[in-house]
Amino acid sequence: MMKTHKLVLLSALLTVSLAVLSPVSAHAQLKITEIQASEVGSGHGDWFELSNFGASPITMTGYKFDDNSTNITLAVTLPTITLAAGESAVFAESTTFAAFTNWWGITAPIQVDIYAGSGVSLGAGGDQVNIWDGSGNLVDYAWFNSATSGHTFDQFDPITHLATHESVNGVNDAFTSADGNIGSPGLVAVVPEPSSFALAAVGLGALLKFRNRRK
Repeated sequence: MMKTHKLVLLSALLTVSLAVLSPVSAHAQLKITEIQASEVGSGHGDWFELSNFGASPITMTGYKFDDNSTNITLAVTLPTITLAAGESAVFAESTTFAAFTNWWGITAPIQVDIYAGSGVSLGAGGDQVNIWDGSGNLVDYAWFNSATSGHTFDQFDPITHLATHESVNGVNDAFTSADGNIGSPGLVAVVPEPSSFALAAVGLGALLKFRNRRK
């Protein structure tokens, strides 16, 4: 199942971006695409989703996660997994694969990976998700203000990384679990989300400016 985000001129803009800008690393193509910090009911815990928008697999060896302390020395190490191109994985706090998939009623193949540690629970009143690679480079981050109980955050500003939209049943493949939570865990777009699109737009602007100077 795939999110059906509609992005026009994607191919042209990406071509321009690749021609003008330096090559984007595989790490830069790994994005936070969904966060849940406030559930309906109890006993399930927080989770976030990472998606690979690149054309190649990414093996996450030694990757770490921390919340709004933004301190890698306090971060917890995530399980080592490989994300195929166009694939999403859910990272859930202190649960099990069976418990998570039963909670959401998911029967399709999905990666659900478990993390645990001190001080990394996500605060419903506002918090952050920060991801570092095995070399200590910040790969991506997202932050949010007060979360609505039962709704995930499923869109983030490409510049500020602030959550800009909460999930709505039937929108972008979001659905409602049996206990009333709304989200789309494990469902990833097959095209880059807005941050990659913005990068392509920068490339287009740079090329047009260069051409104007040559006239």
